[in-house]
Amino acid sequence: MARKYEVKGTREYLYWGIGLLMFSLWCVRDGWFTTQSKIDEKYREAAMEAEQQVPHVPEDREEERQVQVAELTETLAQREIRKFVVFNQITGVITAILGAGCLVVHKVVK
Repeated sequence: MARKYEVKGTREYLYWGIGLLMFSLWCVRDGWFTTQSKIDEKYREAAMEAEQQVPHVPEDREEERQVQVAELTETLAQREIRKFVVFNQITGVITAILGAGCLVVHKVVK
């Protein structure tokens, strides 16, 4: 005789799928449509770091130092923005795939 078990299903994959897709949308927004405030924040951080990295000089060479700080700020900011964008693009794609996979599993198991 075959026994028939009644096991209550779980919505855990549904919740994970929805959460991962929401996180994916956030990453896609930051990765492909970066806001100006985020870019400005990266420039401020780069300016503080450049100010610390360029050594202080006598007052007669202060203009040269300011030029060095400006160039280093631009380089650091562009590098940080690029890292931020690439990270968010990769994370957005991966979480979208995982979220879709969780939703498929929920649909199949349900």
